[in-house]
Amino acid sequence: MDCPLRSGHDLAEAYVTGTLPEAELDAYEQHFYDCSACLAQVKSLQALADRLRQLPAGPAPYPTTSPGRSAAPWLALACAAGLIAGFGWWWQGGATRAADARPPVTASAPAAPRVEAASRRDVLAQLARVVPPHYVLSAARAGEAPPAGSFDAAMADYVAGRHREAAAALRALAEATPADPGIAFFSGISELVAGRPAAARESLTRSIAADVPPYADEAHFYLAKAYLAEDAVDQARRELHYAVEHEAGPDGEAQRLLEALDRLPR
Repeated sequence: MDCPLRSGHDLAEAYVTGTLPEAELDAYEQHFYDCSACLAQVKSLQALADRLRQLPAGPAPYPTTSPGRSAAPWLALACAAGLIAGFGWWWQGGATRAADARPPVTASAPAAPRVEAASRRDVLAQLARVVPPHYVLSAARAGEAPPAGSFDAAMADYVAGRHREAAAALRALAEATPADPGIAFFSGISELVAGRPAAARESLTRSIAADVPPYADEAHFYLAKAYLAEDAVDQARRELHYAVEHEAGPDGEAQRLLEALDRLPR
């Protein structure tokens, strides 16, 4: 199909909001994974939609500035910030003054408990934690249950946070189509979230071998996570350096992980 950029944001917005006609859906999905500009546009709109969904709901206490837009989420955030600031003032100022007003304590205070430094294992476990990459189920098909055993059914489990179920379903699909980069990629992510780094490595390596964007580059970042879970730091560094060079993974995260590894306890 022709590049949707010729028609501005219309197709990307329709895709993300689920209003793209069924007849155009498959063609557009196949297109934007081969067009870096369109893929970036879709991912940007998806991220914006996610942020809007996470804003607190509630009626606007003041009239909005334009029809159809509510000031309530932003006002709620501002109020929350004010409460936090007030609490900080009370904690730092009011509590201090109250402490000054109390008579001095002559008995010696008990020694503060000793805080142990984080172990290497604890740090690696924290660095290996994974936030699954976002996936949008097609809203145009949302009214129908996906066929059992299909990729859509597996990804419905993935989106719902049922990563063990998604991993099992994607593993079965991978047996039939081992070279499919999308199946291999999301299978690896699901195995990683489910706590099976060895199985994740195997799937992510297959996705890399297929050399199909965007899966191949992104898989390097999550392969590094699998290595971190196994205390294979040198291998993780190698994958993270690749991710930095190819801007893979969440923005700036690969570089932050490399810097954290430089401070890793021995």
